[in-house]
Amino acid sequence: MKITKTTLDELEIFEAESRVTLSYLIRKSERYNFSRSTYYNGRFRDSYLKNEENSEVLDYTAISSQNGHYLIQTHNRKSQCDGPITFTTTRMLFEEPVNVGSQIFSEYRGVYAYIRSPEPGIYHLKYPNGDSFTYKYKNGKLIEIETPQFIGKIRIVLEQ
Repeated sequence: MKITKTTLDELEIFEAESRVTLSYLIRKSERYNFSRSTYYNGRFRDSYLKNEENSEVLDYTAISSQNGHYLIQTHNRKSQCDGPITFTTTRMLFEEPVNVGSQIFSEYRGVYAYIRSPEPGIYHLKYPNGDSFTYKYKNGKLIEIETPQFIGKIRIVLEQ
């Protein structure tokens, strides 16, 4: 996984990209994930995320801000939510979510997740559909993410 943060004056651009090849008995799967989120003056502005398998788009989410609201388009629904949004799950890849309240916005899903910290440096996110993610930080830097998958849970650990 490659993640980058670019800052141009008051504009912040967060990008994440990953490629994974999985082999199952007689089937091979090439997965590609890309996300790009922008913030302006500390507020979430827009994002685009997509997931592909064998070059076929499985799902996507596009979010744009308009007149104080966010318009959300996913592969299977349209919705909107009120703004402003100041902290998101993509931002969690770069910053520890200290004092962000009880909910955090997910650009990938286009919904809010509940966030709680049972102890310093550990944050649990729970989505409306029941999925739970755990983010671990050391000295304010992300060191591990635990994510649910159809085969169980996957741990993504930052290499030093």
